[in-house]
This record gives sequence, C-alpha cells and structure tokens, in this order.
Amino acid sequence: DERRSVVVVPSHGGFRETGSRSVVPVPASPPTGELERVALLKLCWARSGDKGNLANVALIARRPEYLPLLRHTVTAERVKAYFAKRVAGRVERYDMPGIRAMNFLCHDALGGGGMATLHSDPLAKTFGQVLLLMRINVPRCWGLGADSPSRL
Repeated sequence: DERRSVVVVPSHGGFRETGSRSVVPVPASPPTGELERVALLKLCWARSGDKGNLANVALIARRPEYLPLLRHTVTAERVKAYFAKRVAGRVERYDMPGIRAMNFLCHDALGGGGMATLHSDPLAKTFGQVLLLMRINVPRCWGLGADSPSRL
C-alpha cells in the first residue's frame, strides 16, 4: 500500500508546571525509644550525578517505615554541613514520597562542573556513596546496629 499520511507533531508546550508543588510528603518523625547510631547505608540506597555545577543526590528508603525518620534527620541543612568542604552553595531537598525517596540538589558543588573543574569527581558520581556514610540515630528495636544481623 503506497498511501501516506501527514502526522502533525506538536513542537511547543512541554510541562506547564512542576509536579513538585503538589507533592504531599510523608510527615517527618524523630526517633523514639532506645537509640543507636548507624550509617545511612543501613536505611537507604543512593544515586547521584551532575547537572553542570550542581550535584544531585537521591536517597531511597529501603523500607517505608524509615522515611519519616529520614525526613526528620536528613535535612537540607544537615546535608550542606556534611558536604561543607565540597558544596559552596545552598542545598535544596525535594520529597518523592511515591518512591520513598528524597532528592538533594547541591549548588556550586563541582568547581564549575564537567570539563571545567579540577575536582576528582567532576560528575558527582561519588556523592551518593559518601552520603550513605553519614551516621544517624535510629531506634535500637529496628535491629540495624553493629551487633545486629544485617538487613541489607
């Protein structure tokens, strides 16, 4: 069949507004009861990368019950302090409750970014793994401490 049809493809538009404004985050909740300190690695997975001179770090809770404590404890201010030697600008946190995650956008973190920097990690690939080393207080009853069997 030699029939041809013209298909009109819109070339304008895109997203009219970010969905982030309508996100309702899980309420933050401090740890209770007897506490122990553990690395975020016990509670989260991480992924990181760059966007120019910005480092983008996502933390994804391994279990839904971890997210309220993570939201309370792992704030933009705490991440900024943790990366004080690497992040010159502000840090913003975006909640992604649908996937039990938080995304941190670290401004002025890569010395210009990409090919413009002399930093050893110009694409921010290690930021997630470094953040997983941050230690926080968690309820001992979660069984995540050094004397508990691994739940990874």
